[in-house]
Amino acid sequence: MKKKIVCMIVCILFLSTIVGTISSTTKSTIILNEMPSGMSYTHTVFLEVATSQNCKPCHYWNQNINQVYNSGSYDFEYVEMIEFDHEGEVLNEEVKDWSNIYYIGSYPTSIFDGDYRRLVGDHPEQLSEKLDACGNRIVKDLTANMTVSWLGDAKINVDITIQNNEGTQYNGYIRACITEIISRYDTYYNEPYHFGFIGYAFPMNTAISIPAGSTYTNSVIWDGNEHQDNHGDDFGDITPSNIKVYLGVFNNANDYVDEAVMALITSNNPPNEPSSPSPTDGATDVDIDADLSWTCSDPDSDTLSYDVYFGNVSDPPLIASDIALTSYDLGLMNVEETYFWKIVAEDSFGASTEGPIWSFTTGLNDPPYVPSNPDPSDGATGVGINADISWSGGDPNPGDTVTYDIYFGTISPPPLLVTNHPNTNYNPGTMVFNTKYYWEIVAEDNYGENSTGPIWSFTTISNNPPNPPSNPNPSNGTSDIDIDAGLSWTCIDPDGDTLHYTVYFGDASPPPEVASNIQVNTYNPGAMNYNTKYYWKIVAWDENGASTSSPIWSFTTEQLDTKAPNVKITKPKFGLYLFNIKILPRIFRITKVIGTITIEANSTDADSGIEKVEFYINGIFVGNDTSEPYTFNWNWIRPRLFHLFIIKAIAYDNAGNTDVNRVIIRKYL
Repeated sequence: MKKKIVCMIVCILFLSTIVGTISSTTKSTIILNEMPSGMSYTHTVFLEVATSQNCKPCHYWNQNINQVYNSGSYDFEYVEMIEFDHEGEVLNEEVKDWSNIYYIGSYPTSIFDGDYRRLVGDHPEQLSEKLDACGNRIVKDLTANMTVSWLGDAKINVDITIQNNEGTQYNGYIRACITEIISRYDTYYNEPYHFGFIGYAFPMNTAISIPAGSTYTNSVIWDGNEHQDNHGDDFGDITPSNIKVYLGVFNNANDYVDEAVMALITSNNPPNEPSSPSPTDGATDVDIDADLSWTCSDPDSDTLSYDVYFGNVSDPPLIASDIALTSYDLGLMNVEETYFWKIVAEDSFGASTEGPIWSFTTGLNDPPYVPSNPDPSDGATGVGINADISWSGGDPNPGDTVTYDIYFGTISPPPLLVTNHPNTNYNPGTMVFNTKYYWEIVAEDNYGENSTGPIWSFTTISNNPPNPPSNPNPSNGTSDIDIDAGLSWTCIDPDGDTLHYTVYFGDASPPPEVASNIQVNTYNPGAMNYNTKYYWKIVAWDENGASTSSPIWSFTTEQLDTKAPNVKITKPKFGLYLFNIKILPRIFRITKVIGTITIEANSTDADSGIEKVEFYINGIFVGNDTSEPYTFNWNWIRPRLFHLFIIKAIAYDNAGNTDVNRVIIRKYL
């Protein structure tokens, strides 16, 4: 992983995790292992170095570790935890508390990634192995960010976020070390330490608990005036360019670092001056609907916002604040007016730059275009009575709003029908057939300029009445018509109009009206009288009120049926039947039946037809049949010798007339 530092007035930090190694105490000279080409760590290693001002090896270790750090060959950050002064007295109580955690007994002692690795003494030849062991360690998937901003008077604002990318909750703690890049504390040989600790931004080992997929945030203002070392000296004299802040995220499970980041403070530059105005400075004939736009950038790539000053005076007033875009919509301006404007750019840290005052003059207002391209076209014929009218309009000034007055009628010049209509089309409603209409459009813009179109005309289509209703059912002149018959007919309209009907019906000619506004071409007159002549006609109407009548048709209903039907029992008859089979012809005076027999009867009616045939045995109803042949299946009975039965069949015709036939049989089983 390459070392990445992004500096603004707030510096964006590293995303990383940490490790450490065990070390020996033998003093040695500087020996550096160069990192193989293309190698990168899984995270940035977090290194805390226990040191002292009265320690000779600490002087050399400070030089050696800083030289390796500046080489850029290894991905790590470190902080010098300076515990004792030149007299051997405790220099910083927070460093002492940290030293007690790791049982520091010798100086220098380097703690890698929360004591994953440890190195005691000045041994640069072991540094690369310790860093590599830590840098290639598998760590929890966390993403940390830190921003540090200078508030002035030794005050620093520190904001941190830690995203847990794991599928389980993360439990741990943080240490955020505030350091001086060139430390106020020197070594045994009076050279300054690098990245010397002066305090914790948050309390040491602040506990954190982050649910899976969630983010931890925290913020603090650290005031150097409120912190001091054991000499009684506070840190109110710190300078922003000499401050570096380190954040380590420690895992509760093993106390090793899973993530580390760093942030610097740099000075902020104000935005560049706004430029490239549009409309250009001094421009004339500017569209009254023109927008303002400009160009602006920031040398630190900060996010910018803008205040817009605009008006018709040379010192224009503020009209909009905190605009995020480099453009502004003014709405409609006055015609032939000189306007002045300026832009003030401000970055996200409060630094601002004011642009020059620019000016421009708007142009004259043009009248709307003369309405043209009429639809229906001028002089058109055969126009539908529900047609819309439309035209071409608009205005040569893009920002102008145009409305239309519509004159429309059957006289020329036509009367005013609608004012301030916003569109270039209009529905005049249903017009009259075969009528000439005149119309005229007057266009007007929002400045009162208007243009009048010519008077146009068109003629509507003529309406054709429906064709005469035809194909009557019952047919004209027919007789013997069922008294429950319905009426039907056919009819079409040459214009395809929707039709409805008026029905005239009765036993006199001409027949009276019995129904109107019938939407279908059928009608049920109800039960009619027998042997009666009826007259009827149909008047068809189209949706435009035109109508056509059919001729008067007639038909005669059927005669009343008063004749009885005829019925004869054909089985069993004249013989001996054994289980439904005739085995002997007539040799007995009375027909004899043994076992089951199917009774059969024939029935006819020349007038209304047979409705049903009923069967009776000794006067008791046993069943009926409604279709020929008419039958009833007579099952066995208990054995009886010489028992007589009377079989009776009654036929009913559809007019209610009846006929009866009987036979006598002797049934044995």
